[in-house]
Amino acid sequence: MKPAPKTSADKDLGVVFTPERITRFLSRWAIRSPHDVTLDPGAGNGQFLIAAGKRLAELRATPDQLPNQLHAVEYSEERFRHLSENASTALGYSLPHLYRADLFGVEFPPIDAVIGNPPYVIRHRLSDAF
Repeated sequence: MKPAPKTSADKDLGVVFTPERITRFLSRWAIRSPHDVTLDPGAGNGQFLIAAGKRLAELRATPDQLPNQLHAVEYSEERFRHLSENASTALGYSLPHLYRADLFGVEFPPIDAVIGNPPYVIRHRLSDAF
């Protein structure tokens, strides 16, 4: 997977890259059913999203349902581009529920598993978080 280069704004946004062995472990822990609908709320380059797709396939989710079970949001335009490329290359299918947006501006169906890094940002740096 090709990561987008880190920028100086990444620290403020809490950008963290997680090794594949960790994303695989956490996806196996969080996703228990081939019917689970998953969300990566800060998808970055797609590490967790790809691990989720592989986990669902491992659980024998059907190829026609898989793309609709994976939802991801990424705020950064550059990272979103990498996310889209990485996910479709690694999984072999396009994902209709990738959003380049602020997480709080997207509506989702009922979600069974939320996967991803915890937010490593200082709350006062987020405008109108709560």
